[in-house]
Amino acid sequence: MKFVFANQGIGRFTKLGFPFPGPTADLMAVIEIVGGLLMQRVRKTFAELQILEFESYPDSTEDSETTMPPALTTFFTRLQAAGVQPASGLALTA
Repeated sequence: MKFVFANQGIGRFTKLGFPFPGPTADLMAVIEIVGGLLMQRVRKTFAELQILEFESYPDSTEDSETTMPPALTTFFTRLQAAGVQPASGLALTA
């Protein structure tokens, strides 16, 4: 779109005070296009190598029961034993 609409390319770099807004806008547009194409290729290669295997796991925000790590529970219990009070509305429960 930076090649099509002047306000998204040249206009933006002119407003920001770049010394050569035309070439800068063209360079940035080319970098964005090449970067996007490379990202697709890298993602495809990683998927083939099973590096992105974790993406098939369920989202942790969808878990019905979330538990606190034991070390963090111990830390909060020690804070509470030392007399540190939680912020209002928070409860330190194990």
